[in-house]
Amino acid sequence: MAKDKVKSTGTFVIMALLILGLAGFGVTNFGGTTGSVATVGKAEVGINDYARAIFSRMQRLEQQTGQSVTFQDVRNFGLDSAVLAQLINSAAVENEAAALGISAGDETVGDRIQSLSEFRDASGEFDRQVYEFTLERAGLNASEFEAEVRSDVAEELLRNAILAGTRAPDVLVDTLFNHERETRDVTWARLTGKDLEAPIPDPAEDELASYHRENPDPFTRPETKTIRYALLTPEDLAGQIEVDDEQLRTLYDSRADEFLQPERRLVERLV
Repeated sequence: MAKDKVKSTGTFVIMALLILGLAGFGVTNFGGTTGSVATVGKAEVGINDYARAIFSRMQRLEQQTGQSVTFQDVRNFGLDSAVLAQLINSAAVENEAAALGISAGDETVGDRIQSLSEFRDASGEFDRQVYEFTLERAGLNASEFEAEVRSDVAEELLRNAILAGTRAPDVLVDTLFNHERETRDVTWARLTGKDLEAPIPDPAEDELASYHRENPDPFTRPETKTIRYALLTPEDLAGQIEVDDEQLRTLYDSRADEFLQPERRLVERLV
């Protein structure tokens, strides 16, 4: 129980830090319990919904990259705008569904919740305690989550109705069908000398010579050159050369300027 409490507290702290960090994204309306980041008709995108969506996207990104993701990373990647756009799109559908009176019944909401694997026990059955514990860790209560599920189901009903009434042009359908289903049939036969009624006669010498003159490239090697060289270094010869002392003295005297420094005097003056 203590461990569960620690996890719940940790989740709360992370959510609090996340909401504070959203101030850097230009979201400053945190007053009261009805703070929202966007409004579409009568549907609102709450600050808590935005925070949870950002946090969920950060978790997925960390799982994909194996690295820790900060709020600044989210902003640099443009994920804050992408998440907000997704929530606004969902709010628009939610608002339209409400205007049309589309809603999901309690039985449908219950079936949807019980079908989620996150709320099942080890035997694969829906577990009420697992359900409540998971919501607590996410900072939600049952009423809030069920309202979200009801809204999601209504959105799905509206989206499906829109898509079901959309018919693609015949030219598009035909093009896509041909692209996916197009095939090519190839028939081939292998012929050998045994399949010929008469054997192929050997070419005459003049025929070979004529063919060679007309097609020299396949029978001609690229031009090449052969180089022979000997590499000698001072180290290779140093041990074999004997130098006379008189020769060294003569060479030294002729190049004395390279080995001698000009005369200098150090003067110290006391005043």
